[in-house]
Amino acid sequence: MSVAYSCNIGGTATLTGTNPNALLLGNVQQLYGDDTGLNFGTFMVYSLPESVICLLFAWIVLQAFHLPLPELSLPLRTGKAKVSDPGPAADIGEKIRSQYRALGPLHTVEYILLCAFLALATLWFFRSPEFIPGWADVLGLPDVSDATVVIAVDLVLFLCPAFVNRAEGKSYTPILTWPEVQSKLEWSMLLLLGGGFAMAYGVTQSQLDQSIMGVLQEALSGFPSPPLILLVMVTFIGMLTEVTSNTSTAAIAQPIMGSLALAMSLNPLFLLIPTTIACSFAFCLPVATPPNAIAFSEGSLRIIDMVKTGIVMNMGCFLIATGWALSWGNVVFDMDQMPPWANVNSTLSN
Repeated sequence: MSVAYSCNIGGTATLTGTNPNALLLGNVQQLYGDDTGLNFGTFMVYSLPESVICLLFAWIVLQAFHLPLPELSLPLRTGKAKVSDPGPAADIGEKIRSQYRALGPLHTVEYILLCAFLALATLWFFRSPEFIPGWADVLGLPDVSDATVVIAVDLVLFLCPAFVNRAEGKSYTPILTWPEVQSKLEWSMLLLLGGGFAMAYGVTQSQLDQSIMGVLQEALSGFPSPPLILLVMVTFIGMLTEVTSNTSTAAIAQPIMGSLALAMSLNPLFLLIPTTIACSFAFCLPVATPPNAIAFSEGSLRIIDMVKTGIVMNMGCFLIATGWALSWGNVVFDMDQMPPWANVNSTLSN
């Protein structure tokens, strides 16, 4: 359960971590343009600390539900503390260390790939982080996107040799070849994301988002404040993903959340970002997320075990997501203010 929960939570830290996050960037750019301030760097500044808090909360919950608290006895005469035997924890640690030793040392190609990954993450983060001028701003390249960085790093891997041993009679071979990409790339993931963008576009073009937004606006008219509205929507979207695909839920919900925010004179990011993150907070059922299903398929878990822990996890993470948007969200994205790009988009839509 700890592995499944950490996969769900850890994916919320970056735009590339989960499908709903990737959909968020594409839909925000499609609906509101490129001046929203949402990019890889700003999203990571916002969401990474939140994911760390949720991980700590998950550790506390799993410890409380499934592990005994450490036993500590204090003998009166000796004055020495007696700590319980670590037991299985030591065995697990030794197994992990032995498997790590079996990997052997890193090879040249692996070092190159590590450097390429670090370069990719660095260029993503500092492209236009908003709090300081990014390299794209300094170089005057406003049209450069995160996808441009990916293609550039890929081209380097296609050209860089794999440093094979010439004595073995092997010819020049690049680190990355097209046959490997063609056979190992998750093309289904691209189709899934593309389908999500198409679904979101259909929701807006058919005015379905306006119809659902009207119903939600009427239902939420009795709620006194935006924070309570945010908590309700985060909880609703998060619980919905327990029984539906988080990608399809995000594809449908994101245009609706944007329209609802504009109708209530709120910053669209105020509803869009927390509800998108809530799509990954599905901890109750095996069908909720692939990590949950993989953990359950090991055969050591019962559904009731996941439900008992998952309900507490859901409620806690929903509260954390709401509180984080109300506090840190105002610092990173000015969520408490109506931005000019939202007013322009609203006028054009009307």
